[in-house]
Amino acid sequence: IDSMSFIDRLLKETVTYWRPTGYNEFGDPVLASPGEIDARWEDKSMLFIDKNGDEKHSRAVVFSTTGVLVGGYIYRGSSETMNPETVSGADQIRRVEHVRDIKNQNDLYKIIL
Repeated sequence: IDSMSFIDRLLKETVTYWRPTGYNEFGDPVLASPGEIDARWEDKSMLFIDKNGDEKHSRAVVFSTTGVLVGGYIYRGSSETMNPETVSGADQIRRVEHVRDIKNQNDLYKIIL
């Protein structure tokens, strides 16, 4: 069984991703234009440790084979809006976990919102 074809079959949803590219003079993130990625979205709460070492609860967990960065934004569906903070339902990525398959050839990302 090809592990990627199995995983790819599970990633049936389209989500919009705004990638952080740096920070402006006020320390706010600067985001790239939105792009679509294939994913699987699960509305679920789970405990996780954020980048500051604090224990938090997630709102959703998203799985994808596309790498994303903490501080970026994810939206369930398609959006061409440049500012994700004006998109109802867009959430900032608070943690990303990365695993490789047993052959060390394919990536899967667990994106915690």
